[in-house]
Amino acid sequence: KFISRRNYHKENAALAALLAAFLAFSFFSIDAPAITLLLFVVLGIIDSVFYADAAIGAKKKIKSAWLVLMLVIAGAMIYNYDIRPLMAGADMISFRRVSDLVKKKNLAENIIRSNTPYADEMRLRLASDIFYDATKIEDTEYVKWSLESIIKALENSLDKRQTDFSLNHTLGNLYLRKASLFKSGEDYEKAIGYYQQALLLSPKKQATIF
Repeated sequence: KFISRRNYHKENAALAALLAAFLAFSFFSIDAPAITLLLFVVLGIIDSVFYADAAIGAKKKIKSAWLVLMLVIAGAMIYNYDIRPLMAGADMISFRRVSDLVKKKNLAENIIRSNTPYADEMRLRLASDIFYDATKIEDTEYVKWSLESIIKALENSLDKRQTDFSLNHTLGNLYLRKASLFKSGEDYEKAIGYYQQALLLSPKKQATIF
């Protein structure tokens, strides 16, 4: 219906082109779609204001519908790609600063359960903190829980990204730390397996070779 000649209006052609361009861009990149969409909304508002005198009757309804559609999409995208990652980042900062283990555990669970577009990167950062905290925190129950929880989360991520060097190398580190703290031969074997896979993916990485 939208592309049929009888329903075509030149006033919304520019907005249709912008929407198509945005969808094409979003398909290939999620780095900053909210910024692109904000530009799209601004252009749409300018278009609506510029043609305010001509926008009467059915044309006015079409423009209003476009504006509502853009605002809804913009709000959803900004929330998903900006606000939610910022909230996860705030949890990450709090995790590093807080000393109470109950609060630390709750924050870790929030980060692990997060499903933002950058969730795997946040889990890798959390894994690095847990790796180093494991030798500083005396509560062995918490240390074991944190290591096992982040290992499980990263292994779930690895199911979708098996050729990811960082995931394999980080899992090797975590299993090695767990094995050294809790004297588990099985964990040593798993650490070696992940290190070997990491070396296959990137043979010249010095940290893994060491």
